[in-house]
Amino acid sequence: MNANFHRARLLMEHRRYNEAIEPLQAAIAENPEFGPAHALIAICHTKLEHHAAALQAAQTAVRLDPNSDFHLYTLAVVQLEQEKYDDAERSIRSAIMLEPTEPDYYGLLSSIFVERGEWNKALEAANEGLRLDPEHVRCANLRAMALVKMGDRTAASQTIDTALSQNPDNPLTHANKGWTNLHQSKPREAMHHFGEALRLDPNLQWAQVGIVEAMKARNPIYRVMLAYFLWMERLDNRTRWFVILGAYFLFRFLNQMRQANSELQPVIMPLLYVYMTFVFLTWTSRTLFDLFLRLDRFGRLALSRERLIISNWIGLTLLLALGFLVTGLLGPGTLQDVWLMGALETAVFIIPLATALRMKKSKLLLGFTAVLGGLILYNLLFGLIRNGSGTGLLYWFGIVLFSWVANIEATRRRR
Repeated sequence: MNANFHRARLLMEHRRYNEAIEPLQAAIAENPEFGPAHALIAICHTKLEHHAAALQAAQTAVRLDPNSDFHLYTLAVVQLEQEKYDDAERSIRSAIMLEPTEPDYYGLLSSIFVERGEWNKALEAANEGLRLDPEHVRCANLRAMALVKMGDRTAASQTIDTALSQNPDNPLTHANKGWTNLHQSKPREAMHHFGEALRLDPNLQWAQVGIVEAMKARNPIYRVMLAYFLWMERLDNRTRWFVILGAYFLFRFLNQMRQANSELQPVIMPLLYVYMTFVFLTWTSRTLFDLFLRLDRFGRLALSRERLIISNWIGLTLLLALGFLVTGLLGPGTLQDVWLMGALETAVFIIPLATALRMKKSKLLLGFTAVLGGLILYNLLFGLIRNGSGTGLLYWFGIVLFSWVANIEATRRRR
């Protein structure tokens, strides 16, 4: 191994990935067939979110030595980061076949299953890693995450407490303790552990997301929604769809009963309103409460740049809806319905807007949202010019269709 390669490894140990690329490139220039240098440069590019360069470097390393378990592991790391879960699983299983006694490999395999929501498989892989190394921090944390999602919070808490006693300065363990507290509806305790995790590692995204959720969970309405989100995350894809479809058909059944039996309206209508409000909040509560944090001088410090941008878009959309509402209430009576419908359509538009911005890698949802935004503009202009209804029915059909497409897209991304 040459001096450049050693220097790069030292820089990577100190998380100076950008600086490590240059000596790695020098090592490759000296020996283009040196696979480990290509593997390490792939890891550096992954840490810096240079996804195309990372994948190319990892594939080059595997091509140079297809029997290197480390090269296959590196390729799996890159593929996992890019949400190519099937490819990542194939790569890491190939690495395990070559070296079945490396706990890091089982930790990565468990991470893939966590991203897919396959909690039993995640637990099995983490347990295998812990069998090889009982003090393996990553496997212990992944085991705890799987146990929490499977509903065994006692075992999860014991696993995390054991990991904390062995290494009290591990930020990931503190973050997982915080998430366990959130699952137990203990936002104050969660805040403490997320804060400790961020003190130890200010860039730990798992803790950054957690502390935002904990801050929002101080609100009783969001606490209910968070409990629902966490419960849904514990379900597999099939059960999740059963819940969604079951609630939808129950809504249809109650609505038909209301129409057929007018005397039941006082009982059924409140239930339908509660259901519609709940559905609206399942799509918007995370983003709306991000907006509330955005307006808080301390809360805005906890939001990532991406979430700040999304909350700004949602805030502008709500201001636009409010403007249409005020215009409708104070403007000419002949156009009142047009402005009020524009206000309602714009307010509901935060459902596709927030979803598409969160799932920004989905060009389908981004395009769908752009079309819905265009329909709002068309409806408003058509109504103002001709005092008509534009394509209002098409817009509302699009909103319903978007909700189903988004659920399917979210399920597909887990695979």
